[in-house]
Amino acid sequence: MYSEVELYSSLSARYKLVRCYNCCTRIEDIHQIIEEAGYPYHWVQRVAGLEFLYVPNDVYPHVTPKVNNFTSSSHMDQTIKAIRSRLSARLSLYKLLLSLEQLNVPVLPEISALYPHKVIAKLKEWSKIPWSDIKEKEDCMELLELGVISEEWMSFRTVVERGSATLWALVLVPPNYPERASLFLLSLDWKQLRTSRTDKALQELEHEINMSVVNFIPQKVRYNLLACQLHHLLVGFDVYLETDPDATEGPKEFSQGKIFLRIARGRDRRRPYKYVAKLGLFTHR
Repeated sequence: MYSEVELYSSLSARYKLVRCYNCCTRIEDIHQIIEEAGYPYHWVQRVAGLEFLYVPNDVYPHVTPKVNNFTSSSHMDQTIKAIRSRLSARLSLYKLLLSLEQLNVPVLPEISALYPHKVIAKLKEWSKIPWSDIKEKEDCMELLELGVISEEWMSFRTVVERGSATLWALVLVPPNYPERASLFLLSLDWKQLRTSRTDKALQELEHEINMSVVNFIPQKVRYNLLACQLHHLLVGFDVYLETDPDATEGPKEFSQGKIFLRIARGRDRRRPYKYVAKLGLFTHR
């Protein structure tokens, strides 16, 4: 993820490249331009009015870039919209992070209508952590090897509590957020230490946060995706505790404040994480 200063610096370098292309009828040695302004990305070529693929001069010495003003004007509008969208997404993310540092999860009306009004679980901590502290974790190492995440992702730690149960979540925010959703890795300390590797229900909750919530939130509030995932986590944690078989042993700590069509389903005892707002109850997906 790049800051506004880094992004503007990058755009400035690209603009130098555009000027070089517009001022030259033939580029004798493109490596000199790369050293000054960077690589000729395809979108930069189009802004400059060029349509060609770079090939070494010793392979195709007859290739000469040609400037077409129509090409430039037809793609400039899309380029400006993309830049504005990227900056707007960054601004929304920074505002959200400031709110989360105050332990406040902003919930838009379009999202609150999809969930029950009563949410007992609370956000107790939100903090940024350096990449060096997490890259050696087993889950992160596997994701790095698979190419799912990289060191460009921002990393945070959040803590959610309800009663004696504490849920930890490692939150990884991708560079192209919110086009791509943030990734949550969960672990729970309640009577025993549980992770999504050892606890099927926690793995199911992790899937809810990383996958399911992304599919049903309205597209117009996509810029607030991280807050939607966090709110879904709070509600899902309530469901996890209120439907856990261990919660019925001994004194009942977590009273059932929600309506469930069925507590569990199937051999793997799946939990009812799906909320049907019209009926006011939870069911299975």
